[in-house]
Amino acid sequence: AVRDAEGRQPVFDGIRLALTQGQGWLDYLWPNAQTSRIQRKITYVLRIDDRTVCGSGYYKLDPP
Repeated sequence: AVRDAEGRQPVFDGIRLALTQGQGWLDYLWPNAQTSRIQRKITYVLRIDDRTVCGSGYYKLDPP
């Protein structure tokens, strides 16, 4: 299982969240391909049906 820098499993957690609650937000650390740094990522997941989950996320901006 893929884990983030804090030991979380965001892919598994997102699927579980969507299938059990229908939708929700996740907050985790993830590599940003554009900056080559580990950054905080916020993702919204949504259950489409019993076999389909959709998610979309963004990286939080670092304070200046």
